[in-house]
Amino acid sequence: MYMDIKNLFVSPAPPGPIVPVHELLRAGLIIALFILTLLACSVCYFFSLLISSLFFHCQKFNMISKNCDIWLNKE
Repeated sequence: MYMDIKNLFVSPAPPGPIVPVHELLRAGLIIALFILTLLACSVCYFFSLLISSLFFHCQKFNMISKNCDIWLNKE
């Protein structure tokens, strides 16, 4: 195998110009995905708060609230 030394250190062609439309689309996609992720996490968080406040209110605060202790220990 013979390698041509002259072509070994030839610099590659200069890169083409950056297309600003592609960069704007990429930035918009990143921002849109961030907002979508934030909304999805917020919906899940508020849904879990709603569920815990509806069903587990007394179990969550039974060490603080005497009313919940009375309600849980009905005899």
